[in-house]
Formats: sequence, C-alpha cells, structure tokens
Amino acid sequence: MLTEKELTKLRSQIVLNSLFMSDYENDIGVNPENVQNFFDSYGEYMRENAKEMGIEDNHLDEISDYDTPESIYEYYCSYEDDPLPKDEVYQYMRNSLIPFSEEKYKDVLKHKDDLENNQ
Repeated sequence: MLTEKELTKLRSQIVLNSLFMSDYENDIGVNPENVQNFFDSYGEYMRENAKEMGIEDNHLDEISDYDTPESIYEYYCSYEDDPLPKDEVYQYMRNSLIPFSEEKYKDVLKHKDDLENNQ
C-alpha cells in the first residue's frame, strides 16, 4: 500500500480525466493503467459525494474543493486490495527510458526473465 505522502505525490504528477496514458506516468512506480483506473473511479466517487451534498455536475469547480490529499487517501484506503501496487516491470521501463504503452509493457513482461539474467 502507498503511504499518504506517496499518494499525494502521485496525484500531483498526473492529469485527472486525461485521455492520454502518458498523463498517468509517474515516478512512484505504479503502472499508468492502474493509475488511470483508480483516478477515474476516484472522480466518480467525488461526483457521487457532490450529488449527495447537492452540488450539480455543472459546478465541478466546487467538487475540486474536495479533491484533497485526505480525501484521496480515504478513498484509497476503502479498497480491500491495493489498487495501486508498485510494478517492477513499469519501474524497469522508466529506468530504462522505454516509453510506456500497453504493447511495450506486455513485451517487456514477456522478456522479463531474460532481461534480469542479462543484468
């Protein structure tokens, strides 16, 4: 599980609601797809909370007032299994300056044992 400090750092490195996977790349070592999925569901969680407080979707600036480190961490801790595990394959790709894509990730994953043996 990430610490609140790591989660806050991760949040500061990404662009919420982006369509580009590159906007979810991070130096925490969490696979960008997992980051995107988590923060997409966090956005939905924020919208649901806003509706319960009587804030309409067309007032998203008011919702952003609740996008705090404490709120993100509270949401993160509501998961039984860690939704943002650190991923050594993704970390390897970042350290090796391999641009992230699902295809390249699968290729590196397929050859992970060979890569480790050559180090």
